[in-house]
Amino acid sequence: MGRVIRCDPKKPVWVHLDKLNPINGAPRFAFPEGIDLQSRVPGELHYWQMTTTGHWAGYVSYRISQEGDGGLRMSHLVIETALEPREDAPARRGDPVWEAASLRR
Repeated sequence: MGRVIRCDPKKPVWVHLDKLNPINGAPRFAFPEGIDLQSRVPGELHYWQMTTTGHWAGYVSYRISQEGDGGLRMSHLVIETALEPREDAPARRGDPVWEAASLRR
């Protein structure tokens, strides 16, 4: 499984969906009932895994909002640049897992 750093307990993070789903150019049109892939959403980091290029990817769980229902629950690997520690979780600062992934901001 390569180099893995587990998070026990899971760590609170922000997932920047706009970095995972970049839109080139202007939006086509507004559709408020659609899924929002351009927002920042709270998530939980389960573990870090090193990629073949030396970058870190975090396995995270989060929810994508959708008008009128509970949204879509997602869990998958996310590149480190689309994640950041949650400000509302002060225990995050100085966490050795985050520091090992060189993502302290």
